[in-house]
Amino acid sequence: MVRKIFQKLLIQCCAPTLAGIKLGSLFSIKKEFVVQREIKDLNLKLRSIDIQIEIVRKRKENFLIYVYNEKLLEQKMNCPKIRAFLHTFGYSDFHKDSLLEKLKERLSTEDEFPHEIGIFLDYPLCDVEGFINNKGNNFIVTGLWKVYGDAKSSKKIFESYCNCKSCFMDLYNKGYETMDIIKNYNGGTYEENSSSVLVRNGQYRKNG
Repeated sequence: MVRKIFQKLLIQCCAPTLAGIKLGSLFSIKKEFVVQREIKDLNLKLRSIDIQIEIVRKRKENFLIYVYNEKLLEQKMNCPKIRAFLHTFGYSDFHKDSLLEKLKERLSTEDEFPHEIGIFLDYPLCDVEGFINNKGNNFIVTGLWKVYGDAKSSKKIFESYCNCKSCFMDLYNKGYETMDIIKNYNGGTYEENSSSVLVRNGQYRKNG
């Protein structure tokens, strides 16, 4: 039961990251549904596709789980503008382990999510900076995040992420095993047309 709840939330909240089209995702879960051994086992299985799961904040009743793609995180941190932005929040070492330790520290000392969390969730830098500079106001469009830059591009990304989630949840609800969904459909493509989702060059299509 505990394992099933954790894995359902993993699929429900992190599908785009599990599919390899998003750097990272977060979800909160009651601590009684978190089994360290389960996370360790999943991480061993997910290593081959560069995905890892980490507890980044522990509260009295809830844990915050960060699911991320190591390769995409490394690529993101190779951008000088990203490094300069994170440096203003106290990040000085941009290797994975140091980054995550600093993020955990920031999460533990802030009542709300620190603004730079958007970088770790693959939000465009212009949107993260726009949110900070405008105090969350004056956005162009809103969806999975508030957009201050390229609205057209962001809408396509929103749709792709939502299609991906719909696809993964449909497979999960049909009884597919979590690791089968992730390993078989990681690296798939998700059509802009929300009436269909295409994964792995046609291996799976959902209509309706």
